[in-house]
Amino acid sequence: MLPRQPRPTKLRCSCGARVKYEKRTTWRGDRWLGVCTNASCGLWTTSLGDGEEDDNALVEFLLDGRPAPANTPPQVRLFLRYAALGWRHHHEGCVACNRRLVMSLDLDPLPNRPADPAHVHVCLDCGYLVVIAWMLDEWHELHVPGEGWQEPAVSVLILKRALEARVTSAMPGRGLDHR
Repeated sequence: MLPRQPRPTKLRCSCGARVKYEKRTTWRGDRWLGVCTNASCGLWTTSLGDGEEDDNALVEFLLDGRPAPANTPPQVRLFLRYAALGWRHHHEGCVACNRRLVMSLDLDPLPNRPADPAHVHVCLDCGYLVVIAWMLDEWHELHVPGEGWQEPAVSVLILKRALEARVTSAMPGRGLDHR
């Protein structure tokens, strides 16, 4: 016989409002997270009335005891999300950090998006980005330092939309969300 899973017992918050629970079922059993329904309170609990709530209770609920994933730089997330578009290793190193971890992508033109970039180079190490576009009858290079990914520069946002347009044109109805 399986041991009985503890269930939420705290139905009211200390402010008097109802506590709403969500259950997460994993191979290790059920985990519960309760949030006060009073918008001005918003306290949360993972306590099930079977002992003190430990300091890692929220991490335990969200990650099921696994370590938190390391932060993945935004340029790497973009590269991985759109890897199927055919990135290749760039023949030159990064102009900012001199590393050889630079990837390139040629973007086929789309008739409804004439202002999209034609070529992109991104250093997966430091994030230095070069966006090459045909504008006003000549090639223009927009250089974005690695810090441009933190509060995305316009060039980064344009690149994300251009890549998404390529994915959705190749697979209608299968677009990716912008995270």
